[in-house]
Amino acid sequence: QCFTSKSGDPCAMGIGVVRAPMRAVHAVIMDLENRQRLDPQFESGRRVQRVDEHTVVDYLKFKRVWPTTARDFCNLSHWRVRRDGSMLVVAHGVEHPDAPPVKGCV
Repeated sequence: QCFTSKSGDPCAMGIGVVRAPMRAVHAVIMDLENRQRLDPQFESGRRVQRVDEHTVVDYLKFKRVWPTTARDFCNLSHWRVRRDGSMLVVAHGVEHPDAPPVKGCV
């Protein structure tokens, strides 16, 4: 689904069903060592900080796709299991002193 946010920025959202245990899927997604095997555009990444049991800061770098340049992100991710058994995962770009801007990345 594509839509325009309140700020006017274009956004996209996908909804799907993965036939696997929720915690197993989450573990695979959060495993930076495994990420490159799952996403060919992923170049590298590292855990910058573990804030608490459900919150981490990760640095992620993605390969350039012509005609753009490489992209990198420092994301704060938080997850929790809701009362109905579903999992909520939220990630937001942040600045962190242990993940300064990288020359050649946007």
